[in-house]
Order: sequence, then structure tokens, then C-alpha cells
Amino acid sequence: RQRQMCIRDRYYTGCVSVPLSVYDGYMASDKSNVSFLENNKLNNEKYLIVPDFKLVSLGVKRDIEDSIEDINVFVYGYSKEPCLDKLPCRKSIVLDYKLENEELVTNEYLNRVYQECIELFDYLDFKNVKNIHLYVAARQSVAFTVGKAIQKHHPKVYCYEYKNGQYTWKIDIKEGKIIK
Repeated sequence: RQRQMCIRDRYYTGCVSVPLSVYDGYMASDKSNVSFLENNKLNNEKYLIVPDFKLVSLGVKRDIEDSIEDINVFVYGYSKEPCLDKLPCRKSIVLDYKLENEELVTNEYLNRVYQECIELFDYLDFKNVKNIHLYVAARQSVAFTVGKAIQKHHPKVYCYEYKNGQYTWKIDIKEGKIIK
């Protein structure tokens, strides 16, 4: 009863690797309110984002055949296209969250990422996909938000680290294990 006011439990900023940010988001899930400290790339000033992560269906339609066990999912928020070479699966989905002209990350932007990711992961679970190979090229707040959208009933998720032009290791998000 003492915590009736909306008090933020955690503040997140980071220079950690993207797969670890996704894992942090998964571990936090719905257990805590998180605010993000981001950097404005135009003037190098810091700003705070206080998302509310409302779950409202966006109704995004996907069409994936029933026999797919493994799928690549790309989430990117930079103007550079994701690297699609040498991937483990033949089927891929790209979620494009590019910020034009170094726009600021906003609450609405993070809510859109959260909504689309949770709907996609729910759909992949419904289609009996067993493994999601997740590639995120975006800011820390976006990577954390993608992780927050991963639920226990979703398929197994492997998130990959991209370094020097190649994917160097992955983390099993649900197990918290790094695989080289």
C-alpha cells in the first residue's frame, strides 16, 4: 500500500553488448518499472524516457507456413541495413524501427517496439516455431524492450552478438547461457 504512487524501480542505461541488454529486459519482464537514460546524438545531451508499456494489439498480420521450426528475427533501429549473410535459418522477418535523422527515442516508439515484438513472438508460438534466432541492431533501450517482450511461453530465443562484421556468440535468453 505504501507504493501506490508510480515510482520507478530501475533506471537503465548502457554500454553492454546488445544480447545482454535483451537478456536484462527478459529478466526484468513485468517485475519492475524501468526508465531509460538515452543520449541525444545530435547534441550529446542525456534525456530520460519513462515508458508505460501498454499492451494494446496493433493487429500486424504475418504469414508463416506451419512447418518452420527455426526463424531469424531482425530488429533494427539504425539507418544501416542488417547483415543477412550466413544465418542459421532460411526464413527471416525484419522489424524496422529506423530513427530518421537521429530522432529521439520516445515512449511511443518503445511502446511500438514492445507491442510488435510481443505480438510476433505470440504468433510464432502459435505457429509452433521452436527457436527464434534474434538479431538486434538498435539502442540499448530498444534491445531491453525487445527482451521485455519475450515471455516464458514463447519459443526458445537465441540473441546474437555482431562484432567486426560477424556474429561471434549468442545467448540463450531463457537459460541465461552464453554459447560460443
